Amino acid sequence: MATKTLGRFVLDTTTAQPLAEGQNIPLPVSTVFTNCISCDGSNITINRCGVYEVSANFTFVATAAGPLETQAYRNGNALPGAHAIDTATTIGNLTSQAFTAIVTVPKNAPVATINFKVADATSVRIANVIVTKVA
Repeated sequence: MATKTLGRFVLDTTTAQPLAEGQNIPLPVSTVFTNCISCDGSNITINRCGVYEVSANFTFVATAAGPLETQAYRNGNALPGAHAIDTATTIGNLTSQAFTAIVTVPKNAPVATINFKVADATSVRIANVIVTKVA
């Protein structure tokens, strides 16, 4: 099966960016993109039907001890299985999370908006999302 990378969206900064509970993870830099995918800085829009693999990885700097939860959303709804949760033991700990989701964009509704939110206040240091069309 042939695959084609359609988009790569990145945040890579030496100074961690604070995120409030429920805030979208920023993806300000588009290093690869095509005319069927775009990103406004935190929302990735796929505007062509097909089956896509969305791979995400993040590195957070804990602002408090406790849970650190990340969830991917499609058109405002949580994507099943596109979720990670870890526990930071102390402030300043680095936590990395990664997951992959399959997103189907049907012909009768050829637009999907994907974003990633944190459930707990934290700071993000690195965010990397790759979207590949698989069918």
